Amino acid sequence: MNHRNLGWNKRLRSGLIGALGLLGMLCLGHCYRPTYEGPYSCDPAHASVDCPDGWSCQNGLCTAPGSATVATGACSGAGTLLAMSRGGQVWACEGSFASGNYRNLCASRASAHVCGTERSDDSLLGLIDCDALRGFYMSGVSLALGGPPPPQPICDGGPSPNQAVLGCGSIEGIVRLGGPDCHGLRHAMFCPSTSIGWSCDRTRALGSVAHTASDSSPGGTLCCEDAAK
Repeated sequence: MNHRNLGWNKRLRSGLIGALGLLGMLCLGHCYRPTYEGPYSCDPAHASVDCPDGWSCQNGLCTAPGSATVATGACSGAGTLLAMSRGGQVWACEGSFASGNYRNLCASRASAHVCGTERSDDSLLGLIDCDALRGFYMSGVSLALGGPPPPQPICDGGPSPNQAVLGCGSIEGIVRLGGPDCHGLRHAMFCPSTSIGWSCDRTRALGSVAHTASDSSPGGTLCCEDAAK
């Protein structure tokens, strides 16, 4: 091979390496596809910005394509009927929700609401065997904690620097209250939560509570249905 051909081959290789390098740089800016693990909170009105392409915003969290659940009873997604009486029903509505968005697990119609927010719910909630329910399902009631240590739960106690979320179910970190029930329920999650998948702030329990559902952290929201509405 003469010197002229050798020089041409070197220039050709140099040009190819440069072109491949430029292509790699362009791909880094336009071809990169990150791994999405989630869950991440989102606003339904901004789902295209808050969630990856093809994902949707459901119950305040980004949801993968094909993973949407069918509405059941008083729930916006999957759920289980726990008790019914005189046209009223209590459902354990399963799922995740971002901070303060626990209402999203209940169906969006006038007859469905978070249990505990209406006085007529008390008799229905008293029918549930919460000790046998796996996971924690919260109500729309927060407890005030007061008195000398250890703090005692005060039903309908109003604002408090130490709060708990009233609910139903049995997992690690959930406390069974002694004494009389509160709105028919005896289980509560103290804030900040020590239960897997749950979080809440002690000064604004309901406004901050969030849940990430998983096999080790089943649960969600107690939703009541009033057939008279």
